[in-house]
Amino acid sequence: VTLISLLCAGLMDGKPERLLPVVLLMLLIGLVVGLANGLIVTRGRVPPFIATLGMSLILQGAAYAYATVPKGGVASGMADVLYYGSVGPVPLPVIYLVIIFALGVLLMYRTPFGRAVYAVGGDAEVARRSGIQVGRVRILVYCLGSFLVALAALIATARMGIGDPLAGNGMELDSITAVVIGGTSLFGGRGNLFGTLAGVIILMLINNVMVILGVSVFYQQLIKGVVVLLVVAIYKQRA
Repeated sequence: VTLISLLCAGLMDGKPERLLPVVLLMLLIGLVVGLANGLIVTRGRVPPFIATLGMSLILQGAAYAYATVPKGGVASGMADVLYYGSVGPVPLPVIYLVIIFALGVLLMYRTPFGRAVYAVGGDAEVARRSGIQVGRVRILVYCLGSFLVALAALIATARMGIGDPLAGNGMELDSITAVVIGGTSLFGGRGNLFGTLAGVIILMLINNVMVILGVSVFYQQLIKGVVVLLVVAIYKQRA
């Protein structure tokens, strides 16, 4: 998120004619990062958590090498199209959420690829013996996930109006917390999009309550960490 934010605002530099090329380039970077991560896991046999953590550190380092202070600016059209615009009373980010969620539901529950993802997540070896190309499924999942992260980074950049070196801080924990609250098992084999959406809404409410109560940002992170541990422990006992 941080790298996309800085690159997008830095390359665009407030110039409307650069809007489309830069946005497409950022989405392409997202796909390339996902492909690299998927290949590291499938071909390099690196554990997914280690590969993702390592890639995160590489990208964070690249972002800081590019800029350590806010940089550039987005074209006004980008902010209108991705964040501040609306259709009637409905803000555009909400519409994007509904569209992406609906497409995700169709992909996961109405296509062979979605069923293959669940099969690989449940037991990769059984899926492989059933004829599913486990490596390809994993690579596609990484590409899709990274593409969506790039899209989220573009929306966040449109909201801020500049490239921010701190744009992605804390998002990793928020992402993990939301999916865990939504019932996705960190050990694989369980989880669904509806639960994840519910987890996102619950986490948003928790964040809003903590802000209203004036809870320090540092304590907010602590509370989220405790929530993750408690939820994982509860699901583990039930399993």
